[in-house]
Amino acid sequence: DAVGYMSGGFRSMYDAFLDELRAHGGTLVTGERVERLETEDGRVVAAITASERYEADAFVCTLPPQDAPAIARERSDLRAELEQWAGIEDVRALCMDLGFSREVRANLALVFEIERDLYYSIHSFTTPDLAPAGGQLLHAMAYLSPEEVANAELLQRRKDELVAGLDLHFAGWRDAIAVERTLSAVRVVGARQTPANRKRLVPLRSASAANLYFAGDARDVPLNLSQIVLASAIEVADAIAATPASLRETTTVA
Repeated sequence: DAVGYMSGGFRSMYDAFLDELRAHGGTLVTGERVERLETEDGRVVAAITASERYEADAFVCTLPPQDAPAIARERSDLRAELEQWAGIEDVRALCMDLGFSREVRANLALVFEIERDLYYSIHSFTTPDLAPAGGQLLHAMAYLSPEEVANAELLQRRKDELVAGLDLHFAGWRDAIAVERTLSAVRVVGARQTPANRKRLVPLRSASAANLYFAGDARDVPLNLSQIVLASAIEVADAIAATPASLRETTTVA
């Protein structure tokens, strides 16, 4: 079966969100890394970067749970709370995005080799505007074990397997490459869906900082992949909107 992708790519969705944000007086700050959250009396009062201090009445953390403890002060209640989720096992993969100058295969949209955890999808099959006319956009992914992430030799072996699959399913692909991007061990999901992980997923709101909310794919939402991200973001927005209008100034830590 074909897998659908957003027309124009996810950038089109981000742009729509930004238009709404700015239309309602919001500001997007880029190029700033939040170094820590400043807390006081059980609440977050500011997000601190190298050059600025951002105050707000509500804060939203979308960091992967493995990275989130770094923004809380050591030996603080918030740090202890965030550290309980830092051990959640994530999902890593070696990814290749390939833009082709021509059609490499017309009768196939998706391949998932279950035995080897290899995934191939011609994104432009169902969403043609993701590639120029006459071309194709293919995404190839090899899911990785923790051992493969940590070992360069094992990681290269997985890449070789992924490329061998390209040779098998998309003959002549090398000659058609116009653009190639490889990400060696990218985190594709913040929480692997295992029984152990599902017992300790991240909640809507912090127990140690009442105005700190969490959104992202490690949230305790019974959905999958980007569905979790969107559903948790909506849940956070609804929770913040339910507060008095005077308390709706919000900062997101991403």
